[in-house]
Order: sequence, then C-alpha cells, then structure tokens
Amino acid sequence: MTPRQERRVIEAAEAGLTINQITRGTPSRPAICSFNTLKFRRIANPELDRLIIANARNPLARSQLMRFRIVPANAQFFNLAETRAEIPPFEMQPGDYDWILSLISYAYDYQMRMDIAQDVLEALVRRAIGREQVSGRIVDFISRHRRTVGNPLHDEGLDATLKPGGKKTWVDVISLEQWKAGRD
Repeated sequence: MTPRQERRVIEAAEAGLTINQITRGTPSRPAICSFNTLKFRRIANPELDRLIIANARNPLARSQLMRFRIVPANAQFFNLAETRAEIPPFEMQPGDYDWILSLISYAYDYQMRMDIAQDVLEALVRRAIGREQVSGRIVDFISRHRRTVGNPLHDEGLDATLKPGGKKTWVDVISLEQWKAGRD
C-alpha cells in the first residue's frame, strides 16, 4: 500500500466509510485498494486498524471488526476494560438508571436487562466510556453479555429442562439418542 493510499484510507475511515466501501468502490467513487492489501496493512499497522474500528459508525460493523481480531490488541482496546483519562469522572444523576434501562430493548428478560444496565454503570464509573457514548455502545454491552452469560434461551446449558416446569433435561435427550445409536 502506498502512502497516498494509506492517507486516503484514513480519510475514508474518518468519514465513516465501511471496509466494503473502501475496497470495492462505486462507479462514482473508485476503490482505494484491494481487501487483501488493506488487511495486510491493518496487521502491519495496528494504529490504522484501531482507527478503522473506532470510526465504524454502525455498532454491528464495529462488533464484527472486533470479533475478527485482525490485531488482537485492538479488539482488547475496545473491550471496555480499561480507564481512559480523557473521560471525565461519572456522577450519577437522578433518572440515570431509568435512562440506561430505556436504551435496552424490552424484548430481553428482566434479569438480562438488569445485568446489562449494571455493566453499563460499571463502565461509566470505571471511566471506560463517557455518558454521551452510552446510547451508541449499548449493542456492544448486549453482545458482550450474551458471550459471557450464554444463550438466554438455554442459560442452564444441558441441565435445563426441555419445557418450563418439565422434568426431562437436554442430557436425558442426548443420552437416549446415544443409547439408540449404540444399539443399532
């Protein structure tokens, strides 16, 4: 990648263009470089990778960029685990908890909503994010909660019952299927 191409990629990332828009282009805007060229440059220059992740406007695109972990250190940088000095200390104001809960969809169960709200408050107090970033980063908190806690439908794993109030567990079903397969 030439220095001119890298400069154009940085300008495009700061303008909010996605990786597809940078590498594929359109008839009115030609591609800046190929996908593989950009990928190798992101590996060689972690600051460029960090800039692309930080400027992703779509939360889903940002989480995908973090999940693929071209540069693992950058995925950890956006993991909300560290304190950032440029963010002012968080002071709880009346209605903050209700405001955070209003950002989380009611489609999730009560316990999951409470856990996510507590994660958001913890990140605010730890100064990992600022108050103005909460609404844009709520999707990241939800995806992190799902990764750490697991599938909300089967949160007990194989010991969960098949039906609410039932006695048959997933282990029973798997064991029965293995028994049938072994007899044949």
